[in-house]
Amino acid sequence: MNEKENERNEAEQAPARVPKKKKRSGNKKRLLAIIISVVLVVAILLTVLIVNLVRKRRPPELEQIRDRAIALIESSFAINEILFGKGLPTYPRIYQFSDYVTVKDPTDKDKNIYYFLFEDEEHGTVIGYQYYVRYMPDDAQTDADGNKLYTTVDLENQNSELTGDFPSYRFAKRVNEQTKGEGAIWHSDEGHYSYYPIEFDAESLFFYDTDDEPYYDYVRTDSGYLSVEDIQERAAEIYSAAYLASVNESVFTGITVSDRDSGTLYPLYMNEIDDNDMVYLKKYNQYKGLELGTRVYDYSTMRIDKGDSNASYVVLEIESWLEGKESERITVRVALALENGTWFLDSPTY
Repeated sequence: MNEKENERNEAEQAPARVPKKKKRSGNKKRLLAIIISVVLVVAILLTVLIVNLVRKRRPPELEQIRDRAIALIESSFAINEILFGKGLPTYPRIYQFSDYVTVKDPTDKDKNIYYFLFEDEEHGTVIGYQYYVRYMPDDAQTDADGNKLYTTVDLENQNSELTGDFPSYRFAKRVNEQTKGEGAIWHSDEGHYSYYPIEFDAESLFFYDTDDEPYYDYVRTDSGYLSVEDIQERAAEIYSAAYLASVNESVFTGITVSDRDSGTLYPLYMNEIDDNDMVYLKKYNQYKGLELGTRVYDYSTMRIDKGDSNASYVVLEIESWLEGKESERITVRVALALENGTWFLDSPTY
């Protein structure tokens, strides 16, 4: 055989080669299929996640929060008055030994008897006055140790002796009139008024000391609040933590905005602890408070503003008016925030 025939025979006997190009094409198809599958899985997962996210952000139905919202709004009126309105009632500034008159005792010696004036919701201007004097009579009796005993006499009842327990003061209310009326204990010709005896509970009085701060009055112990913490705890039952944080400084802490005297906003309420570790609640008496009035809500008009609400924050729209002014209805917005699974007010309701 010649060389050309040998080459031809070898070529015919050699196995056929698979083109590399076809192998690459098959790999691409498999890769494309995998990519498409992954994309579909991711798309499905994203769809599920988005649906779940939308569901989680969707605000609750009105009926789910309606009763809670009404209870919060109705409960807020009292705490609103404490935080933003007239505030808690305080004891009038009465100083037990602020004024006195000098009288003669049965031995013709000068004695000072004390009195004080204060304003009372029921009686108006009231005077509390000491009506007795103690003196040492010439024929004074002695105790077991030989000490002479004082005698106490009632000046209003012809110096009759007083024994045992008796009140420190008697009380009378001021009545404006031109002439002295029957039964009056004292009349002012210049002031044109008289004082008439009244029954008054002396135990309800609270006496200030001259070293008490002039701009803080003591909150009445029968108000239901004995400390700053009592107010904060009650407010936290109604308002969200975020909302209360926004009013905390002005109500309980105070704010200093400059070094000038007028640059300090004093806290509305503060505690005072005496030497016996007794806590007294005091209120800043220069704060006049807002005239809140009584706001009425028509809960039948309540609806959720879904555009501004989500699963943890709801804005309600409710028709409302001030008591006695129903013709001046307005639509107010009241916000609620979800904290630890419980709804709280997140905006004022006055």
